[in-house]
Amino acid sequence: MTKNILLSTLLASSIVLSANAESFTMSAADKAMYEELKENNPADLEVDAGSELIEEAVGDEEGLAKFFGVKTDDLPKYIATFPRYMKQAGKVIGLDQALQMAMVANGKKPYKLTSGDMISLFSYVKSLANDEKINVDINANEQMKASYALGKKMWDTKRGTRGLSCANCHEAAPKGAADLILRTQQLPMVSSETANSMGTWPAYRMKKSKVVTLQGRFKQCMNNSMQAKIPVGSAEMVALEVYVANLNKGMTLSIPGLKR
Repeated sequence: MTKNILLSTLLASSIVLSANAESFTMSAADKAMYEELKENNPADLEVDAGSELIEEAVGDEEGLAKFFGVKTDDLPKYIATFPRYMKQAGKVIGLDQALQMAMVANGKKPYKLTSGDMISLFSYVKSLANDEKINVDINANEQMKASYALGKKMWDTKRGTRGLSCANCHEAAPKGAADLILRTQQLPMVSSETANSMGTWPAYRMKKSKVVTLQGRFKQCMNNSMQAKIPVGSAEMVALEVYVANLNKGMTLSIPGLKR
């Protein structure tokens, strides 16, 4: 059985061409709610909460910039380079892990990566880079090259009982089914300006009624495709974020996002 036939067998019962996407992806009520939430994104409250935490956690924006070794005015551009290799960590890390390190340097107990406080702080700090261009550098050093290679492997490898990879759902045909409809939802092409996954997560997910980070969304995808769970903050999760960040390199950061 060819790859295309296998993919169509897995998805045919619930996929229609993207030309009909508008009729299937949202009910009238969901569309009305989405339009309302665009003007009043609940995730803005998460960002506001993070703005109240940053001073105690890392010493405000100036303290965070000092920890990163950059000028405060350059902090937004620096944030836009994550995930990145940090010598203090000895590995490639995400922005949330860098915030944990900054908290320790500030004499504070770091928030857990999946905690509400971390999601608030992370959302606020990433929003400081709004309007900056995503600028991850996968060739900066050997560590970044290795992380990107691992991320590409994670992206392309079929896993779980359904035998699906990230590429199967989030790349265009013939490799994948991006822009088609699965269970009434349009599968986003992650490399597109419309999706801009690296630039629009953390985001408020209407379906979950909460703010979700990009790695948190990876976990939800893995669960939906019956793949083994991979911990947030692991080398594999960070590598997958590096890969997606490179797909979206040059796109504009706009945090928080709003997703169905």
